Amino acid sequence: MTFKTIELQVPEGAVDGDSLVFQVHGKDLELTIPQGSQPGDVLQIQVKVEDEDVKDDMDEEKENNEFVTAASNSSNVTKVLLHKSIGGGVCLDIYSSVPHDYAPLTSQMHDKTDTTEQEEEGSDGTCAMVWPAGLHLAKKLSSPKFEKYLQNVRNVVELGSGTGVCGIAFVATATGRLSKRKGEIKMLKLTLTDMPKATKLLEYNWNMNRHVFSSQISQDNVCVKPLIWGRRVDDLAGFGPVDMIIGSDLLYNTSIDIYHDLRRTIQGMDGTAHAKILLSVRWRKPEQERKFFEIMEEAGYDFELVLDEDDDDDKDDDVLALGCNLTWQEFGNPNSDRSNAFFTNTFVQIENVSKPLKDVTEDDMDLMSDEEYETFEKRFIQIYLGQRRI
Repeated sequence: MTFKTIELQVPEGAVDGDSLVFQVHGKDLELTIPQGSQPGDVLQIQVKVEDEDVKDDMDEEKENNEFVTAASNSSNVTKVLLHKSIGGGVCLDIYSSVPHDYAPLTSQMHDKTDTTEQEEEGSDGTCAMVWPAGLHLAKKLSSPKFEKYLQNVRNVVELGSGTGVCGIAFVATATGRLSKRKGEIKMLKLTLTDMPKATKLLEYNWNMNRHVFSSQISQDNVCVKPLIWGRRVDDLAGFGPVDMIIGSDLLYNTSIDIYHDLRRTIQGMDGTAHAKILLSVRWRKPEQERKFFEIMEEAGYDFELVLDEDDDDDKDDDVLALGCNLTWQEFGNPNSDRSNAFFTNTFVQIENVSKPLKDVTEDDMDLMSDEEYETFEKRFIQIYLGQRRI
């Protein structure tokens, strides 16, 4: 079975509670118009269809080959296939754990900073997961239409790197785009950061993917460093001014103190006040997570949504088709008409039954199949680009 996204417009004269009958591949389906919907509203619905009914669609998606994640034979690794324009489709192997016999390299990549005090600050375990928000950002980084956001970006720092999928995807993308400009490749710099206990996994994932870039980027231009938000970041300046700070799923801990620590860290890295901040956000508690953007706004930073519909090549891709164009001020805000309309008119499947987002409960999520849950999850992921106000 395969999911297909369809759009239905509420017809004139219809009211909530009425039934709409529509066809998908010749099969009649029925939907009850949700409460609050009005004529002209567009309802997005996920339906399951037989594989043979969408074979042509699947073949086309495979031809585009824009982004694939798949579990390998080992549950320890996630295979991330980047856009076909990057070396014909570079595949990254992202591991969630390190073999017991693995020893960190004694190279520049392995940070030599004294971490005795930092070791007291452990990881909460989230670093070992390849989260959907990170996969989404990796996809966007490798998309040709996203290249405009990466122009003149040579020195990148990733915050809360976890497995390193976003930072590694950036280097794969940049080296692929600059494959014929060796001088510019030599200027690329990447620093992967996370809690001290997470750095070994970061280094391991980089080394497991070195074959993708080994002939293009020097090992000396990639560094893994322990970083606790709110602490001094002077030692991260070894590569010079930072052009871009990237991160995914950084707001899941809604502590105001942590948000202020994150703000201080970003400001400390942005020494020239010109760095771009690229964040992939998975909304869970919007009213609380919104506080981070408000804190950054007070500090002089503006964040704008990176619109999915700008990328025409990706319009049929599930990840993008399920996004929305709500701003951070609007998403999940009960006082926003646009947000309320999105949650009312957007449907997901629960055991093959359509239900609007606003009515989905935790019990519903427990009943979702893996495919249904993945579709549901993507509805809450957005990417924002920020920069200090001039």
